[in-house]
Amino acid sequence: MKFLTWNIQSGGGKRIPAICDYIESTHSDFVAITEFQTKNEQELKDRLRRSYPYITTSSPSEKQNGLLIASKNSFSVLDAPSDLDSERWLEVKVENLDLNILVVHIPGAPDNKFQDGYGISGEKRKQLFWDRIINHTEKYNGLNSIILGDFNTGLRLD
Repeated sequence: MKFLTWNIQSGGGKRIPAICDYIESTHSDFVAITEFQTKNEQELKDRLRRSYPYITTSSPSEKQNGLLIASKNSFSVLDAPSDLDSERWLEVKVENLDLNILVVHIPGAPDNKFQDGYGISGEKRKQLFWDRIINHTEKYNGLNSIILGDFNTGLRLD
């Protein structure tokens, strides 16, 4: 099985046709897109469906970055955590391969999330997200599973 993961940056914008053409040219079986946005959802889905009949998203709110999965194999969507940053977590099971796939977009250290004077720093969000992933991997120990996405690594905080 061939996987592709791509951060399309802020929803992809005018680059959607080129992004989709490139994805199709890779002949990947499973595609994980990070920074998917609903403003480009229909065009992205319409173009990807030429090669990927199975598509789902993490259902981000408007103007929020989320995740999109496109696959040649059918899958079922598994429950996502309902706490902070749930739009950055999308898990599926590809039944015919007995494979669990988790797609993530880990917050970067400068990605603070504040509203009405309350919130959490990007550094803390990143730490909590990594803790969630580590706990998640324990559940799948010994099973066929993979984690894909944008890990926002490279900082000494990782």
